[in-house]
Amino acid sequence: MYFSASTQTPTEYTPEHGWVIELQDAKKAAKKAKASAKDDDDNALQILAQFRVARAYHKLRQYKACKAASSLCLALKPHVEHKKLLMKFRSDADAYLNKDPVLQFDNDLKKTHADFMAGRREVNGVLSPHSIIRNTNRLQACAIMGDVQNLEIAIKYGAALDFPFFSQKWLDQVYRSGGKERFGYLKEVVPSDNTALLLVCALLCQTQVNLETKLIVMNEDLRETVENLVECAEVLIMLGADVKRKLRLHPRNDDLDDLLITNFHQRDFGGKSVIELVERSRQPRLAKAIRAMMTDDLKIANAYCRCGSRLRWRDCHAGGPDEEDSHHTTSFKGKLCFRYSPMARCPCDLTEKPYFDCCWNSGKRIHCFDDTTTYKEPKMRCETGEKVLNMVNTMRSTKGGGVFWSKIFEHVGKGGWLEMVKISWDAIYLHLTKEEREKSLIDTYDRKVYIGVLERLETPRVWSGVHWNTGESELLEEVKHWNE
Repeated sequence: MYFSASTQTPTEYTPEHGWVIELQDAKKAAKKAKASAKDDDDNALQILAQFRVARAYHKLRQYKACKAASSLCLALKPHVEHKKLLMKFRSDADAYLNKDPVLQFDNDLKKTHADFMAGRREVNGVLSPHSIIRNTNRLQACAIMGDVQNLEIAIKYGAALDFPFFSQKWLDQVYRSGGKERFGYLKEVVPSDNTALLLVCALLCQTQVNLETKLIVMNEDLRETVENLVECAEVLIMLGADVKRKLRLHPRNDDLDDLLITNFHQRDFGGKSVIELVERSRQPRLAKAIRAMMTDDLKIANAYCRCGSRLRWRDCHAGGPDEEDSHHTTSFKGKLCFRYSPMARCPCDLTEKPYFDCCWNSGKRIHCFDDTTTYKEPKMRCETGEKVLNMVNTMRSTKGGGVFWSKIFEHVGKGGWLEMVKISWDAIYLHLTKEEREKSLIDTYDRKVYIGVLERLETPRVWSGVHWNTGESELLEEVKHWNE
């Protein structure tokens, strides 16, 4: 087992604004110290800054960068105490980087990364059949096989923790569209409404029962397998996976079921929740993780960031100034949802940059993530923005906005609704950041033209969804009428 969640809890030093801000500040300090150093002997500030860089990379579990930063700092001949820590950082990095993942999904990792960031592939829709449980996506296959490295990579790219397994209908479509040659016939082994965490906990229960009944004997290989499964389950729980979901199995059929599913039936695992399965599996680490995430308040306080650091949100990507409550929302049907992965493709879909490098800090709206549906729930940072968002949502639910606008303008005169248009435009514009203005091209819009058209109408007319279906000739006639 490498770097369990328990070893990643904050040490005696935690930066005020989290380790991501600390890394950014440390990089700036290292660059400044290097530029200002007069000679090789005048490098005390550079050593300190470079040590901060290596330490931050280590805390964020970005081991490739940690190894490089540690080696660079060691070359500067630091103090013996710093040297010991740097050697440990580099040793941890080597241990992680030299460990082969359990599953080999892609030969070209750079192409895979590019495909996910460009939107050509969607991690929750990537079919990755397990040898027995065939209707699995990438996250589910990683969890069942105990591949924590690939599991955290999938989560980093935006994998949903409680996403359903693929249904037979979906598998049949894959089969008919060319998947036959690649995958063969795929069967819905477990009902699609199960989750990755449920299956991992069921496997741990199965192992525990087999050990207790002496069907198997613990050895080094089995111990490593169990530890890997426990680590996957622990990570999923600490990220916020649903521990109250219950395992569902198809009706028992000894002639068709694989031995694994048959054993699940024989041991009455069906209908058991994650909490019950963990209790039966005798895994104290998982029981401790569940206690740490038992209520919404505990989840908000303790949940891991989705970047793979295994640090709490406030100690990681949500640690900046005014970011205390930016990593979650309960506005989506009262369900607690955490923020979309900072390393996944930005939800704006206008760039191929990670969310954190694109729109993370550049707007009044943040995106939280429903781990069952993959819906990205918008959450406003300010009251005015909340009102604008509610207005837009109301428009969407009223046949393109026509009904909504007619209610607003019903009791105001022509001058009144023109003034409302000006106020609404200003309210939206003022709450856009520089980056959002550039993306939306709103600075190129001529507000006077829009209002000028409205001034020529006897009754308010606002573009709505129905106009997209209007023919060109009809639209030209309407434009002519507007300009008369």
